[in-house]
Amino acid sequence: MWEEIIESGMPRAYIEAYLNSLGGSNDEKGLYQGNDWEIQIYEEADRCFGKLCLPANRVHFRGEKSKCMEMVERFRLNFLSAGG
Repeated sequence: MWEEIIESGMPRAYIEAYLNSLGGSNDEKGLYQGNDWEIQIYEEADRCFGKLCLPANRVHFRGEKSKCMEMVERFRLNFLSAGG
C-alpha cells in the first residue's frame, strides 16, 4: 500500500467538496473510500502569523500506488493558487 500526506492550507469545506466529487463513500470522521484508494482528512489548529490565520488540514492518501499518485496530482492541481 502506498501513502502520501499533504499539508493543506485550504478550508476543510473546500477539500470535502472536492473529495465528494470523486465518488466513493465517506463517513462523518473524514474518511473517503473508493476502489483501490482511501483519503483521510485530519483537521489541525489554524496557523497564525500575527493577525493572519490560515486553516490547516492534513490529507492522507492511501492505496494502490499508481491510482493514489494520480489522485494526489489532481488534488494538487485543483488547489493550486498563485495568491496576490
